[in-house]
Amino acid sequence: MERVSSTSMIENRHLRYFIEVARTLHMTRAAEQLHIAQPALSQNIQQLEEELGIDGILFELNFGAAIPAEMMMRSLQLLCEEVMPHFK
Repeated sequence: MERVSSTSMIENRHLRYFIEVARTLHMTRAAEQLHIAQPALSQNIQQLEEELGIDGILFELNFGAAIPAEMMMRSLQLLCEEVMPHFK
């Protein structure tokens, strides 16, 4: 049997976490709302960035505040392009 490989490892949790950070604009508050540790949240956001090929540009961190980076709109567009085919 031939194994099917996927080039994308974006998971629902990555999207949920991204949305919560964007909503709260704060990593610690988002982690609290998601009931996960803040380092785990940061790691998942980093994984999402890596999967999208946009390392470190979804959010800029400033004393815990998550400020949408200048490239966030492009990042969001890339994210939608990656995810939307899975919902058709």
